[in-house]
Amino acid sequence: MQWRYFAVLLIPLVMILSIAVALISITHNQGMAAMRKDVETNRMLLTQSVADSLSTLIEQIRQSSTSVAIQIEKANSATPQQLELYRNAIEQMTFLHLNAESMLNPLVNRAYVFLFSENRGISMSSPNNRGDELYSKYFRFLNQDYDAFQRFSSDHTLDGVVLADVTVGYMDETYQTWAIAQTIPSDPHAVPTGVMIYTLSPTAIEQHLAESLADDDSACLLVADNGAIHKQGVAGAWDEVALEQLREDAGTLEAGVYTLDIAGEQYLASVAISQAGKVIAAQPVANAYQGVELYHRNMMLLSVGMLLLCLGVAGVYAQYNMKSMRNTLSLIAPQNQSQQANTVFEYMQEAIRSSQETEALLSAKTEEQRFLPRKIFLRRLLRGELPLASDILREQSQVGLNLEGTYWTVASSISRKTMRTRPCPLAALRPHSI
Repeated sequence: MQWRYFAVLLIPLVMILSIAVALISITHNQGMAAMRKDVETNRMLLTQSVADSLSTLIEQIRQSSTSVAIQIEKANSATPQQLELYRNAIEQMTFLHLNAESMLNPLVNRAYVFLFSENRGISMSSPNNRGDELYSKYFRFLNQDYDAFQRFSSDHTLDGVVLADVTVGYMDETYQTWAIAQTIPSDPHAVPTGVMIYTLSPTAIEQHLAESLADDDSACLLVADNGAIHKQGVAGAWDEVALEQLREDAGTLEAGVYTLDIAGEQYLASVAISQAGKVIAAQPVANAYQGVELYHRNMMLLSVGMLLLCLGVAGVYAQYNMKSMRNTLSLIAPQNQSQQANTVFEYMQEAIRSSQETEALLSAKTEEQRFLPRKIFLRRLLRGELPLASDILREQSQVGLNLEGTYWTVASSISRKTMRTRPCPLAALRPHSI
């Protein structure tokens, strides 16, 4: 029975505690989702910032090259006499422009202008070169000859297009580079008479990509439309197979944040679009959500501790109430009542019934005791133990009797030994005298 009463006290407390824990859990889960969303948003903003930075620099090169192409086109449209006058000015202007762009734009590595009709070439080191000599020595596009380069420039509309991962011959060596090409004139419907080429600095590109790296296990790729990639931060955890899988999985995705399975590990990948191609940043999910998981573990430990503490307090409270109730019941009921009852309520009912019976018995005893002094007074009176009228008057008021009357009152007592009647002093009293 005691355990039943303990359960009756404990269960409501546990139910209230469970509701509180459920509400806290719901709020905690919502907070976790919001924190995860913040992590993904920050990753996307960082990747988009890198893409916007690259796009801004590339757009500067395009606008600058278009402006130079327009100036060269205007000079070529002049009369022969004017062209002779403008030629030196155009060469100097272009030369200064190439050097200024190289100093102002960190993406520019080298710059060349080839005018096919005049076989002229302008570089950052000299404004007056033969086009074929400058090309064969310093910029052999796809390691082809000058005629093949002219055909390529005439067959393709190069309106500031990004040429990703192209092979360029420089002196006796070759290297891979990214470049931006602008045909002269800038009108795509006109016949090309020349081309302007800017090679991009791989170090500058990698520095921009490095801004999106969150840790040593992260990687960032710049993927061009032709599938060529620029990579950064791929030492250690990333090999060529993993990089290729990242490029294939994320290369077809739109801008956004995704979870990708790469080489058996989950990665948080953010994709942003730039004018050079897609910027793809990947970080292990465990690293990306490390702060969130740490907060989750601490909250779980705190919640478990609070739960155990509340259960302990509830148990102590229930035990204290049970002890108090047991002491109260033991005072108002016989000891055997707790053994006959099956539930707390039956125990209390029997205790109340027993208390009522005890109260009735005490009332009867009290009523009986209330008439005992009167019996003693009358007995003494009959025995003649009160010879004086003053004693009779005093004691009758104490026991609640009134022996006054309108007639003579006679009291007699019979002796058991002599069986003779003798009068009591009360017989001598007159009416209304007492």
